[in-house]
Amino acid sequence: MKVERGRIAEALRSAGRDSEAEEAHRTLPPQVDTEADREQLLALGLDPDHLLDHLGRGGLGKMIGG
Repeated sequence: MKVERGRIAEALRSAGRDSEAEEAHRTLPPQVDTEADREQLLALGLDPDHLLDHLGRGGLGKMIGG
């Protein structure tokens, strides 16, 4: 599934994770494919398996790893 990079960065900022938001904006492609870009999402501490579900609800929920 695909999601806009800006939505991911904004969700991270909303959670007080400004450095990860900046990294997401700098390193992720404009349209993030949760399967193809899995390693990049994991490096940001995001769970790609839950990303779209939780972005749709406006929160990070389980998509934040560890």
